[in-house]
Parts: sequence; C-alpha cells; structure tokens
Amino acid sequence: LAAVPAAYAWWSGRAIRRAIDDPALPELLFARLRRITQVTLVVIIASAFMTAPSLFAAVALFGVLAAQYPIRRTVYGDTWSFWRYVRFTSFGWIAFGGLWLFPFIASGVVVQIVQAWMPEPSIRQTMLGLALGVIAAAVYLVWHRNFTGVWLALHQASPLEASVHAPLLPRFHAVLERAGARLPVRPTVHRYGVEGGQIVNAVALCSLYRRGVAMSDTLLANLDADEATAVFAHEIAHHEHYTDALLRKRRVASFVLALLLAVVPALHLASGGRYGFAIDVLFLAAILAFF
Repeated sequence: LAAVPAAYAWWSGRAIRRAIDDPALPELLFARLRRITQVTLVVIIASAFMTAPSLFAAVALFGVLAAQYPIRRTVYGDTWSFWRYVRFTSFGWIAFGGLWLFPFIASGVVVQIVQAWMPEPSIRQTMLGLALGVIAAAVYLVWHRNFTGVWLALHQASPLEASVHAPLLPRFHAVLERAGARLPVRPTVHRYGVEGGQIVNAVALCSLYRRGVAMSDTLLANLDADEATAVFAHEIAHHEHYTDALLRKRRVASFVLALLLAVVPALHLASGGRYGFAIDVLFLAAILAFF
C-alpha cells in the first residue's frame, strides 16, 4: 500500500514526458499534481485507520518525492541534487500542510506510543494518553501561533531588502500605500528558494500574529518589475481578504482542534480500541470542517 502513491506518480509521469511540447502542459501538470495529492492522502488516511506504523506515511511520501525527481528535471530543468531536492520539497510539504495533518497524525502516534509502553488497558494508560495528548496540543498551538516564522524558516527565506531583488521594494511599498487601511498590519516581504531548483511561486502568509509575503527567486528572476509588482499586489489582496476578524475565528477553531487533540488519544485508549475507528473518523471530520 505504501508504494501506491509512488507507483502512480511514476506511471503518470510517463504521459507528462510524452506531452512535454503540448500547449496544455500546465493544465496537465496541475491535474496530475491534484491526483497524486488525492492518492497520497487516501493512502495515508487509510494507513492511520489500519493503525499502520507511523513510518508508513513517511515511506509513502518519500516514494512520491523520488518518483517526482526525474519529472521535475525534464519539465522544469532542475539541476539540484536529489538530496537537496528531497530536503527542500519535504520541508515545503511540512510548511504548507503540516499544520493541518499534525493533529490527526499526532493523535495516532500518541496512541501507539502509549500502547507500546502499557499494552494492557488501564486508568494509567488512559491518563498517559491524556498527558501526551496535552503536550501534542501545546505543540500544535505554538506552531499555529508561529506559522509564518516556521514557513519562512523551512523555505530558507530571507528579507527581500537583503537580496538582489531589493530594487523592487519601492514599487511594493507603493502597493502597500494604496492598500492603506485595508491592511491591519503591513506584511514583511521575503524571497525564498534554493540554488538549482526552479521554484515559481508567491505566497501570502496570513496570520493574526505575523503577516508576510514570500516570492521565489525563480519567479523574481523571470519577471520584469511591472509583472513582479502585479504578482505582489495579488498577494496583498489575499491579506485584505483575511481580515483580523476572520483570522480570530480561525484562531478559535485552532483552540477547539487543540482541545480535541488533547482528549482524542485518551478516548481511543479508554475505549480499548472498540470505538477507535469511529473516533478517528469523527476527529478527521472535525479537522476537515475547521480547515
């Protein structure tokens, strides 16, 4: 089962190689990425319901990364080494999706750790599950609060003003001036990327505690000043949409999710595994509802 996402990524990559000159290549790449993501998530969630070892998900994700490497070299012209590619891409996955996957994965890991230490159901086993669940919930809340900083660190980002693209800042500041009061706080501006990797993206990091905009080196190097400013303005529009009021609602949702993360392992253990599947399904449904 762990090999299914990698096998699908390899198989679908053959069609991409044949379509390298197809005018619809961007749409084909996006559709393939969406399907790979769906297959991978289904496999990981299924493994969690089957109480597979925690290493299972890591093996499945690594397989997808390995299968994607030759496709990226063919399509995008990447020149980075395999291990640099794996490091940057895996950190990118963690930065983008880790905050949403962490509660579900952490609850399963807590249950496995407790059952390994105390195989027999007991009050002590349930209390240990609750204690470790509280620790996992605290980690989740700290991550949520520092989402922007974690994202920037994992992507090796640095302030734009310290890069070769600093001359763009006056244009970007003009966009911020026009946004005016629609921005509760001015976001910081960053570049990110790694040598040899063709990463073309721009991201609005909307957080109640720290707002930011990150633009990749490849993107900035291939756009003229007007185009880069237009992309930056688009990211600022995301910040205008995510008002402080909306972000406060998401903060409340994070507190509720942290509370569930704290108690779900204990409930799982207290049931002796009889209602484990139902508890996991309800918890996953709550995660999807909040995000």
